[in-house]
Amino acid sequence: MKTDIRAAVGATFVEACRVLLPGLAAFALIGAGARAETVDEIIAQNIQARGGLEKLKAIRTLRTTVKFSDGSFRAEFRQENKRAGKVREALMVQRKQQVRAYDGQTELQNSPFS
Repeated sequence: MKTDIRAAVGATFVEACRVLLPGLAAFALIGAGARAETVDEIIAQNIQARGGLEKLKAIRTLRTTVKFSDGSFRAEFRQENKRAGKVREALMVQRKQQVRAYDGQTELQNSPFS
């Protein structure tokens, strides 16, 4: 006596489609109804979350620090920006430090790596 496996697989597929397809259709319709934000709206929300445009314009100095380590390797990058176009960057790798500074007209650099 032979059993036709194709009929059983086909019936299972049809049953799975009956269950899954309505759920997928509902999910797609809910996603299509969501309102997409424009870039301008996202930027405006970000500015408001940081206290408003006036507060951001009042900032005179910005300091950024990034640290990286992988096993025994250590590196750190620091950047300080002042509103008048002044920048100071320091890169420290394995206890050696490279410094770059720009005062709006002249750039100075001290590098032990070159």
